[in-house]
Amino acid sequence: MAAFLKNVCLGLEDLQYVFMISSHELFITLLKDEERKLLVDQMRKRSPRVNLCIKPVTSFYDIPASASVNIGQLEHQLILSVDPWRIRQILIELHGMTSERQFWTVSNKWEVPSVYSGVILGIKDNLTRDLVYILMAKGLHCSTVKDFSHAKQLFAACLELVTEFSPKLRQVMLNEMLLLDIHTHEAGTGQAGERPPSDLISRVRGYLEMRLPDIPLRQVIAEECVAFMLNWRESEYLTLQVPAFLLQSNPYVKEPLVLTIILSLFVKLHNVREDIVNDITAEHISIWPSSIPNLQSVDFEAVAITVKELVRYTLSINPNNHSWLIIQADIYFATNQYSAALHYYLQAGAVCSDFFNKAVPPDVYTDQVIKRMIKCCSLLNCHTQVAILCQFLREIDYKTAFKSLQEQNSHDAMDSYYDYIWDVTILEYLTYLHHKRGETDKRQIAIKAIGQTELNASNPEEVLQLAAQRRKKKFLQAMAKLYF
Repeated sequence: MAAFLKNVCLGLEDLQYVFMISSHELFITLLKDEERKLLVDQMRKRSPRVNLCIKPVTSFYDIPASASVNIGQLEHQLILSVDPWRIRQILIELHGMTSERQFWTVSNKWEVPSVYSGVILGIKDNLTRDLVYILMAKGLHCSTVKDFSHAKQLFAACLELVTEFSPKLRQVMLNEMLLLDIHTHEAGTGQAGERPPSDLISRVRGYLEMRLPDIPLRQVIAEECVAFMLNWRESEYLTLQVPAFLLQSNPYVKEPLVLTIILSLFVKLHNVREDIVNDITAEHISIWPSSIPNLQSVDFEAVAITVKELVRYTLSINPNNHSWLIIQADIYFATNQYSAALHYYLQAGAVCSDFFNKAVPPDVYTDQVIKRMIKCCSLLNCHTQVAILCQFLREIDYKTAFKSLQEQNSHDAMDSYYDYIWDVTILEYLTYLHHKRGETDKRQIAIKAIGQTELNASNPEEVLQLAAQRRKKKFLQAMAKLYF
C-alpha cells in the first residue's frame, strides 16, 4: 500500500493533489519520516517547478481539503504532534480548507515569549506565521519538560524556516538553541561534573559579547549564560565582559563559591548600617570595601529581602552548607526569631560534625555564634542552657553563667542538664546556690556531677579535654532534638 501511494505521488503532475495525498492521515501512517522526506527529494529532483521546502508558497492556500478528515480532527492532531514534518503537513491541509482561521490560537497552552510574539505575529503570510509560532511554542514546551530531543527537532525546523526570510528570527532561534544546548548539558553529563564541550563555551561567550541591534532578547538567556560560565569556573572572563546586574541575584548560578561571594556582597551591604548587634556573618566578606560613600542611596529593605531570597535559594541548592546555614540563623536572630535561629545554628554545627559526633570546627562555632546562641536561649528563658553554652566560649563567661543560674523562671529542665557541665567552678556555684535555696535534691545532683573522676583537676589535660568534648556532644545532640 505504501509503495502504491509513493507511485501515485510520483506520477501526479498537479501539485495540489500531491499535497492532498501527502498530507492525508493514511499517508502519514504508512510511510516513515525518512520515506516521506525521500519522496519529497525525488519529486524536487523530478521537476524544478516543485518547491517543497519548509518555506510556504502561495499555492499552499489552494490545496483542497481531504473529505475524510475534518478541521476538528486535524486541529486535535496538531495539538498532539511534536513532529515538525507532521505539523507542517497538518497546517498545509488546514489552510487548504479555510484561510480565515488563525491556527496558532488552537491551543491556549502554546505560549511564546512576548518579546518574540510581536515579530512572529507580524509575519504577513498566514501559514508561515502559524508554522513559526507553533514550532517555537512546542519547542519551548518540550524544553521546559526536559524533552530535549523533540525540542531540538522543533527548533531546527523553525530555524530552517525563518532563515529563508528573516535574519532577525534566525538569530532568535540560534539564541534559543543555545539555551537548549545549555539545558541539555546541565541535565546530562553536566550533572556528573563533566565539563561542557569547548564549542558550547565559545557559543556562550559569543552570545554574551553579541551586540546586534533590533534583535529581540530574553533576559533569561543572558542570565543562564552567565550562570553557565560561573558554574564552570569561567569567572575571570565574566568580570571583564559581563554587566554586573547579570551577576547579582542570578537564579541559575549553582557553583557554591560563586553563590557564597554573591551572598557576601549583599551581606556586606546589609551590615554597613553600623548595627553591630544584628550584623550577619558571611565568608569572604572582607573582599568588599569597608564603607560606602553614598550610604543614603542604599535601599536597605531591598537588600534585606535580597539576602533572604539568596539564602533561601542557596539552601535549596545545598541544605548542608554550614556557611549558608549560619547566615540563615543570623537573619532569624536579627529579626528576633530566636527559636528558628537556634535551629539553624545547631544545624550548621551538625552538618560539619557528623551530628556532633566530632568536634564542631572553631571557625563554624565562633565566639560570636556561641554568644548569639546564648542570647537566644536567654530570651527563650532557657537559663541552664545559657550556663552550659558559656563553657563553649574561648574564655568561659562566668558572670553570664552565674547570673543565668540565679534565674528561677527557667523553662528548661534545670538539673537534668547538670551532666553536660564540665567546668567545676560552675558546678561548685550550683551546689552553693541550691544550698542557699534549701534545694537539697538538686544540690546532691550537682555534688554527684562534681565527684566524677574524669573532672578531677589533677587529671592530664587530654583527659579533661575528652571529658569536655563528650559533654559537648551530648548537650548539642540534646539541643538538636529540642529545636529541630
